[in-house]
Amino acid sequence: MDDTSVSGNTALNDGGGIANAPGATLPLTKSLVTGNYTASDGGGITNGGPMTLAQGDVTTNIAVQNGGGIVNKWGAIHRLLEVDPWLATLINCPPSVLARCSPT
Repeated sequence: MDDTSVSGNTALNDGGGIANAPGATLPLTKSLVTGNYTASDGGGITNGGPMTLAQGDVTTNIAVQNGGGIVNKWGAIHRLLEVDPWLATLINCPPSVLARCSPT
């Protein structure tokens, strides 16, 4: 996915913004995943396969359980290229700590 915005989505299960199926490949370039919510894992992205995020942001996503921004499942891995790790991890939080880690 190139030059894409995934924003304002809600999911009851994994992957509020994107759910990458086990074994699937997900390349994201210059893309924004923001403002998504899930009642489960992976507010922004639940990743089940090889994923690369290049020159993009994963921010302000909420997961009730695990991985506000990105959660890897089923042995999956992800690579961040030219991405601020702070934006890809800490700004994405469970609701209980969202106020402590939102950007000011």
